[in-house]
Amino acid sequence: MSQLRSLANRLTLKARDQAAEAKRKAPGDPQAEYLRGLAEGYYKSAVELANILKGQAGDMAAETSVPDKRSTQTGKLAASGAPEFEQIPLDEVIRLLSYADINARDVIPNRDGSFVAIFSRWQPLSDQERLEKLKSVDTRIFVLANGRNHETSDPFIKFGFKRN
Repeated sequence: MSQLRSLANRLTLKARDQAAEAKRKAPGDPQAEYLRGLAEGYYKSAVELANILKGQAGDMAAETSVPDKRSTQTGKLAASGAPEFEQIPLDEVIRLLSYADINARDVIPNRDGSFVAIFSRWQPLSDQERLEKLKSVDTRIFVLANGRNHETSDPFIKFGFKRN
């Protein structure tokens, strides 16, 4: 997601640069009109991308707090609600997912040590196959929830690494 935010910022800067260049041109210059058009296009693209990112961040916050009714709970929860999770670095989790051959489009770490991995719905795996591959990589993996995003239908898995 940080790469997409960076892209939105770059588009905004390009819009600013093109608008400034258009102002330097003589009134009625066809190139000035072209530059204003470019600036408007960059600006609209940046705003649209930023709005999409805001929507996804809101969707993920909602998903991590309350799983949707189509999601399934896996594993047995401790009496306090959920097991304690080890604090694993994000890059290690991404490598683990890659090793399992289930590359996530985005991985969001949570304060409690759990992660939400979001996958492309176009991956040639069923949700169950993806879940089984994840569980087979590390015995400490505890799946809190899995399912699909309400709006985008992208599969997600919320999981953590149980402490021994």
